[in-house]
Amino acid sequence: MKSLITILGFLVLLVSCKKQASSENEFSGVWVETTLELDTLDFNYSNLFDYSGNYDGIVSFRTNTYTDTVLNPDYPINLSTLYQYYFENNGAVIRLRDFLSSSTQFLPYSFSLSADKNHITVSKFYLRRQLPATVTFRKLRD
Repeated sequence: MKSLITILGFLVLLVSCKKQASSENEFSGVWVETTLELDTLDFNYSNLFDYSGNYDGIVSFRTNTYTDTVLNPDYPINLSTLYQYYFENNGAVIRLRDFLSSSTQFLPYSFSLSADKNHITVSKFYLRRQLPATVTFRKLRD
């Protein structure tokens, strides 16, 4: 009985290690938006969740709290959230679904990874009026 438990424990460990290795990809790590350097994407969140379904992973989006005097002058805004994502058209489109939203729809955004794999360019998927329609994120760390 003891050897059966040991074997099962080893199999669980082996499967969990394999899951982490397979979920690592070229987007792993933390990326910072390059214009204001206030917003980050953390693709390492996919390693923290055991997910199954029709998406490639989970990315954490973090923003610094800010005040928008036009949209909401009285209250600070923080757009931080988790997104489920998957890619289409050989990686030219990323589809995002806000984890905290009641919507089940994945919305499409143009997406590209630089040849040196250190910059991501994506159409703006969040409301920060100071940013252009297309934003670039630079890789900070793995």
